[in-house]
Amino acid sequence: MANQLVDSLTTDWNPRRYHDTFTEELRERIEAKQAGKKLEIEPEDGAEPKVIDLMQALEDSVKGARANRRGRRKPRSRARKSA
Repeated sequence: MANQLVDSLTTDWNPRRYHDTFTEELRERIEAKQAGKKLEIEPEDGAEPKVIDLMQALEDSVKGARANRRGRRKPRSRARKSA
């Protein structure tokens, strides 16, 4: 069933179906800069970039790992007892 799904979604590669907008925009910016125009860089979504507090993220990660560990049983020792 999985093979049939993959086969039904598979097509031959046709590079003409894809358009490289990144290279076009880059060339336009280079030409504008060479012409002496000032470039204004805008964030893609129009919002301020999100700043992450790395120490807080690390502390949260450690707390989560400890909480996960509490729910597990401790493995039994495999040490042999001496006679």
